[in-house]
Amino acid sequence: MANFLFTWELGGGLGHVTLIRPFAEALLARGHQVLCAVQNVSAARKAFGDANIPFVPAPFKTGKRQRGIRCPRSYAHLLHNNGFADADELTALIAAWRNLFDLFQPDVILCNHSPTALLAARGARAQRVLLGDAFCSPPATVPLPILRPWAKHDHQRLLKDEQIVCEAANKALANLKLPRLSRLADLYGDVAESFLLTFAELDHFGARKNVRYRGVFNTCAATQPRWPDGTGPKVFAYLKPMPGLEALLTLLGESSCRTLAHGSWAQDLLRSGKTFRNVRIEPQPVNLEAAAAECDLAVLNATHGATAAFLLAGKSILQLPIVVEQYLTARNTQALGAGLLARRNRNEEIRARLEKVLGEQAFTTAAQRFAQQYSTFDPTDERQAMVERMEQLLQP
Repeated sequence: MANFLFTWELGGGLGHVTLIRPFAEALLARGHQVLCAVQNVSAARKAFGDANIPFVPAPFKTGKRQRGIRCPRSYAHLLHNNGFADADELTALIAAWRNLFDLFQPDVILCNHSPTALLAARGARAQRVLLGDAFCSPPATVPLPILRPWAKHDHQRLLKDEQIVCEAANKALANLKLPRLSRLADLYGDVAESFLLTFAELDHFGARKNVRYRGVFNTCAATQPRWPDGTGPKVFAYLKPMPGLEALLTLLGESSCRTLAHGSWAQDLLRSGKTFRNVRIEPQPVNLEAAAAECDLAVLNATHGATAAFLLAGKSILQLPIVVEQYLTARNTQALGAGLLARRNRNEEIRARLEKVLGEQAFTTAAQRFAQQYSTFDPTDERQAMVERMEQLLQP
């Protein structure tokens, strides 16, 4: 039997740990030892529930970002803003990861949006594996992918910025006598396996050649959807906390729709006593597959897993992205013809595009084409194949 270490450093929400859970459970059931090093222990406790999956806090950058790059335009900029700007700080983070490796002695390290863990694993005896959606596992290009392809950028400047980040990483590695990077792309290219949990059409950086897309799994235990009474179209709104949220709920209530809304904000909003016409606020996580099967339209912040769930059910989407990762997913949804993107703080724009997506069959038809294309996708079989591949990595 072997030791499998799952890591999660960057990103928020339950999605990262709900992704890890089925793989950790399967490996535990096969007699292996599992440990999860997670950025948010509260999220891990909630997502792992009674599964008895052991977890510890992950080393990751905290506090104010020094010399952060505003509006990062490349993946190297993202790394710069998350610990790779300062070689001394990065050395400390790598050392913390190495201490964890020494204590647990992993045979396989499965990294979900964990660039520092990946860096720390250089020279370790364990196999390095990427596990996550396309944004968490970027292609190993030079330079690393552009985050804002719609904006102008200077290719030579991006290469220069990437070299600065690579030099900081190599200085930290040298401080700990670990193998250096020949280029920053090696961080993501020099791995034993990359489990790419998405579909080609939803790859944030465009469809890649010669890769296996494993699909998207939504496994969080959740309640069944309960819709407001009435006869109007059913809208499922799965939203993050954001400015203008209450105005958006009011807007949805003023439409002819029956809206079921959920997010981490729901409990607090219910406690406040505020209500919205034709809107039912659900404080508990909602079963996405059931909501997708029953609704007529989804309103999302373009979170990757939720987007995939509704497209697999053939439902159109109004996307209200907050961060650049979500904006890329929203653009992909729009490129499929399965929905529209709207700016979350522009209520008249939201109202017009909501009416357009609800009123034009073409959006639903495009979503149904996506669903038909992946009608044979079986997440249970795919997970099984991935667990078997994880065990194959143990073989010399």
